[in-house]
Amino acid sequence: MRPAGGVPSAAWADEPPPPTGTVTPPISGALTRRNRGSDRVFDRPMVEAPGASSWETAGPGVLMRTPPRSVGALGKMLVVTVTDDEATQVSLTDFAQHDVLLTLKRDGNRVSDERPPLIVYPNESDAELRRQSCYSRSAWQVAEMQVI
Repeated sequence: MRPAGGVPSAAWADEPPPPTGTVTPPISGALTRRNRGSDRVFDRPMVEAPGASSWETAGPGVLMRTPPRSVGALGKMLVVTVTDDEATQVSLTDFAQHDVLLTLKRDGNRVSDERPPLIVYPNESDAELRRQSCYSRSAWQVAEMQVI
């Protein structure tokens, strides 16, 4: 199922409001718009704001094509590091071509405030993504993201 919505909220605009809640993983690296030192950070209410996209199996979240645009990404890849320090590299063109979602829910259930968000590919609805090389790009418990 394709995500519904998809209209970015004000939180993803060029100058987002400062985060007030639990901060999601920072985005760092080759970017032009920062709001905390060398990082761009968002809080959970920003990710779940009206206009967020959703899938039946994931829940509300942000299409991953939105953050690279909103941070002024200058690179071509996003290195996603998860909480156990493993990392995967994803081409930013993946996010332009597919409805990849940064979400705070798994199987429709909210991930607790202590648990990091997930990056999920629409494997169920897109046969092109049902390959091991695509499965390995999904990330559970995202700790940080870096544009390179």
